Amino acid sequence: YDIDGVHLDDYFYPYPVAGRPFPDDTAFARFGAGLSRGDWRRKNINEFVQRLGREIKAIKPGLPFGISPFGIWRPGNPAGVAGLDAYEELAADARLWLREGWLDYAAPQLYWKIDAPQQPYEHLLRWWRAQNTQGRHVWPGLNASRVAEGEPRWAKEEILRQIEIARSVDRVKPGVALYSAATLMNDAGGLATALQRGPFADAALAPRYPWLPGATSPPAPSVTVQDGGALSFFNWQAFGEARNIRGWAVWTRAEGGAWTMRVRGAAERSLEVRSRGDGGVDAVAIAAIGAGSVVGEAWAMRRHER
Repeated sequence: YDIDGVHLDDYFYPYPVAGRPFPDDTAFARFGAGLSRGDWRRKNINEFVQRLGREIKAIKPGLPFGISPFGIWRPGNPAGVAGLDAYEELAADARLWLREGWLDYAAPQLYWKIDAPQQPYEHLLRWWRAQNTQGRHVWPGLNASRVAEGEPRWAKEEILRQIEIARSVDRVKPGVALYSAATLMNDAGGLATALQRGPFADAALAPRYPWLPGATSPPAPSVTVQDGGALSFFNWQAFGEARNIRGWAVWTRAEGGAWTMRVRGAAERSLEVRSRGDGGVDAVAIAAIGAGSVVGEAWAMRRHER
């Protein structure tokens, strides 16, 4: 099917298991070419990441490719950070991938609390962003599952505060990745409700990737309106042969007030609004969202145009 992106998790060479070395002696002896084992493994992974990104773009140039690496590149980066050495143990040189521009986004797994003494959240986030010399997207991965599992469990406020910090660090292109989806779908610890009422209360479109070839902008939809007196009913469909509609951006304006936007799924094609009395809506605009989060031309109507 027509995918929206390719994402890799943090597994490259496997996490170390005591007493069980990874069995690559034969391959290393054959292909190591005078490199240390660590350098040879990193060379393998680096070539894989670069090649995968290149081959994805050869098939679909506008498709984003990203990775969520372990949250520590190497201990001591930044100063005071301790923990697993992903560069050495996993052969994952995620800093290089960012610096070379092989990724369209990175979501380093900053799965520790804000005040973790050896893995300070904000310092790690700022360090990762400083490696982003090619201007790609860097979104911290947050361990939302800890509100439901692990001991001690986290209060939902920990995740809310981490989102606030991420937004303060990057006010131009803020964003986070939350693990796992099950935590949100089950509203574990009340986190999903708190997000809906707090930092995620306003609708947002997925970010653009300006360095990738632009996707086609969808035309304005075809809309029919039924005036039911106090209520108005809007139904719409994609215009003509428009394809790859990922959703709909729907704006409404309270009479004499501000615009409110909602993002609706591709299958949602109707809207009911109050058009008379308190809370009445005096303007509506609807636009298709295409591949790559491209918002198309909007259909719009003000009340006096009926």
